[in-house]
Amino acid sequence: MKDICILYHYHRVDDLTLQHLNLIKEHNPDAIVISVTNDIPEYLPDSVDVRNFSSVWNTSNKWHSIDTTFYLWFLNREISARRYLIMEYDCRCTLPIKDAYAEVWDASVSCRSFYTPQNKPNWAWFKKKNLNQLPRRDRPYAAGVVPYAGTLISHDAAERILDCISKNDVFCELRLGTAINKAGLNVVTFPNRLKETIYATTTELDLTKPGIYHPVKAKPVFEEKLRKKQSKYGTPVRKIND
Repeated sequence: MKDICILYHYHRVDDLTLQHLNLIKEHNPDAIVISVTNDIPEYLPDSVDVRNFSSVWNTSNKWHSIDTTFYLWFLNREISARRYLIMEYDCRCTLPIKDAYAEVWDASVSCRSFYTPQNKPNWAWFKKKNLNQLPRRDRPYAAGVVPYAGTLISHDAAERILDCISKNDVFCELRLGTAINKAGLNVVTFPNRLKETIYATTTELDLTKPGIYHPVKAKPVFEEKLRKKQSKYGTPVRKIND
């Protein structure tokens, strides 16, 4: 059994998607790297499209339900590993995963932030209308994995998560976090150096040093998100380097 399987989530094939996939493979030659997607017209080589699997989840909103890509792949996988790393097309990897995650390598679950109503009561997805999307029996365990990208999950933890995961149409980070909490899994948050490069919000990142960076968008997309953020929150717009 391999130490690590990297699941590279993507929703289109373009230069950025290809570049980030190639960087992951270049820096992790001993890892299993599997490109996974859900119902798109063009594929990366050797991709797994989870639309081919029977699903108990509503996956019509791909952003809202991105976590189901992992569940469907895991339930129908042809290969297993000791741990699984969730990467997305806008994750830029310029060092070995084992080095980046060294301090949390043996954790059952590791993520940047693990929200609960106690430590993050103002998280948008803890509003009553969103919590009510969870089954009533799951609401006491409400929690969020933020962001979904970058999360490291051991094989045993993945099996326990699938035993607890809601079939309701729940926002991905809330659904996954709640299942982790319900399963009684210990969550170890990232060391500071990894927290600084994997952000849950649109933030300007310095890509000059080796690291795992998220989100890294194409320049026009990135700057449009910054403009929207400024309009909503009044924060200053910062340009990214060419």
